[in-house]
Formats: sequence, structure tokens, C-alpha cells
Amino acid sequence: MKKTLLLFIFLAAAFTLVSAQSRETVGIHNLTGVDVEYLFIRQAGAASWDTEYLEGGDLKNGDSITYFGVPANRANSFDILLIDKNLAVYAKTNVRGGPDRMIEFSSADSSGDFMRSSVNLMNLTGHVIWYVYISPSFSDTWGFDRLDSDQIIEHGKSATVPLPIPVAVYNEYDILLEDSEGNTYSRFSVKMTSEEQNAFLFESKDMDG
Repeated sequence: MKKTLLLFIFLAAAFTLVSAQSRETVGIHNLTGVDVEYLFIRQAGAASWDTEYLEGGDLKNGDSITYFGVPANRANSFDILLIDKNLAVYAKTNVRGGPDRMIEFSSADSSGDFMRSSVNLMNLTGHVIWYVYISPSFSDTWGFDRLDSDQIIEHGKSATVPLPIPVAVYNEYDILLEDSEGNTYSRFSVKMTSEEQNAFLFESKDMDG
């Protein structure tokens, strides 16, 4: 009975210790010169970027944000990835978190390690496309128009639009086209399977009901 009780106490103490070490505070200061649209944090060395933290918001240049209870490894170290509104990627690896630490990102942290992907959109809707929205499927918002301010897609023409997040980080997207009459054409949970250009055809039958 004594051995069982001691084992239980030991396991409870070990669980409490692991639990106390398993989450950490992460503060991030954006000094890149551009507003950040996406922010990913993972345990240092993890295989994938599973969680995006801005959730449809943004982190404006000069602002900071703090997250509490971020899952951590034993060293309380993280890899952090920022993507700004110009689609530039900034990365820091194996950085320590903590309630008294603010991790600063500047233009010097811009990373060329992530290949950019794009999507080619062919317009066969019979209308002129004025707006294109491409949003990662985890997001509840469409974000902003991905066409240039003076760009449209005529019927029978196509346009190539960069994906907001590298495929190596996230590869499932929702696509929304809006024509000159306010009609919309959408695709959801589209998998981008490579770093090469992905192509999609939109026809009149794809108009949202």
C-alpha cells in the first residue's frame, strides 16, 4: 500500500512538473516596417506549422502582441514565422519565450528559405472579374483583394496570383472571385500540392447560388 501511495505521489508530482513546463508566454514586436497578416508559432524543431495566431487580424508595424499558454518544449524554445501584407516571410528559430521577453522582428529577419507559390485563375464566367480573394481555409475572413488596384481579369483571360502563405507552411485554401456585377464564384478547401503554379478554371456554372 505504501509503495502504491508513493508511486501515485511521484507520478502526480511528475505530471505537475511537466504540465508547468509545457506552456509558455511568447511576446512578439513587429519592427519589420510592414503590417503582418499571418503569425505562426511552433515548438522549436517541430515538423509542421499547425497554429496561426492572428486569426484574421493583423499585427501592425510598431505594435507588439503577447500570447499566453503557448505549447512549449522542455527548453521553452520556439520557431516563429511572420508573413506581412506584401507576402514577405520573416523567421526566427529556437528562440526562448518567457513573460519578461519580447521577441523583435525587423526587416533583417526576412527569410528566403520559403519558396513562393502562385495560383493561375482562368476566367470563363462570361463576366469581368474585379476582385480575387485567396484565404487559407483556417481563416474566418477573406482578407483583401489579391489583384493589383488597376488589375482585372477579362473573360477568356487569366491572372496569376501569389498564395499568401508558402505551401511548405500551409497548403489548403479558399478562393473567391467577384465580377463587375457583384456575382461571386468560390472554391473551398482547395489543396495546393506543390511549390509550382496551381491552375483553376472558373466558369459561369461556378457562380454561387
